[in-house]
Amino acid sequence: MRPSDSPEQAAPAEAAQGQAEVTHFALENLFDVSPDAIFITDSEGMIRGANPRAAELFGYTQVELFGQPVETRSSVAAERPTRSSSRHASVI
Repeated sequence: MRPSDSPEQAAPAEAAQGQAEVTHFALENLFDVSPDAIFITDSEGMIRGANPRAAELFGYTQVELFGQPVETRSSVAAERPTRSSSRHASVI
């Protein structure tokens, strides 16, 4: 048996992997059940993910929102740019 194969060394790595999986599941669950609209965007302001509440509020499916510019999804952003939307506009 090599030292790297010992159970004492494998246990902390397995525990860290298990904790990472729990954390990922918890964040994914919060994303799905949040009462607020949440968009995930890339550096150019294109929607790469939207939670169910965002789709419901804006009248689209989550798939339809994918690839759309985040600025056009909000009447507030269309009327007056926010700090984040002006940052995205300067990148485009």
